[in-house]
Amino acid sequence: MMRLVDLFPSILVSLVAALLASPFLIRAAKWAGLIDVPGSAPHKSHHDPIPMAGGAILLLSIGVAYALRRPAMGLEMVGILGGGAWMALWGIADDRIGLRPWQKMLAQGLASALLILAGVQVRATRIAGDEIPSLIDELPLLAVLATQADGATEI
Repeated sequence: MMRLVDLFPSILVSLVAALLASPFLIRAAKWAGLIDVPGSAPHKSHHDPIPMAGGAILLLSIGVAYALRRPAMGLEMVGILGGGAWMALWGIADDRIGLRPWQKMLAQGLASALLILAGVQVRATRIAGDEIPSLIDELPLLAVLATQADGATEI
């Protein structure tokens, strides 16, 4: 069984790829007019225009991590990559034209349906005692995922 520590090389390479690509993707977002303007929505609290490049940076870093690990390309992996790409495209569309809440929910529902149809499941969760200090921020999320696991959950 793979431990979280085994993913460290992929996480590190993904982080470096994100850091190196960020300046270029930020410039590309500015060029494409993907700028978040202060006050454009009630929940926006920033004071200066911000390029919306986070989704592209995240997509790139996940792609690099996938290329490094090269997991088997089964139906589940197609579902994960397809669902992620689908959400990335909808995120870019939302940044560009601004989608309504029902459109965002529809996109999320379709991505979830793709994962379910591909057979993606959380089968088990195991966190070794020595990993807990490094996962302290993630424990609430892991606890929620553990409740959905179709198998053993060990902490």
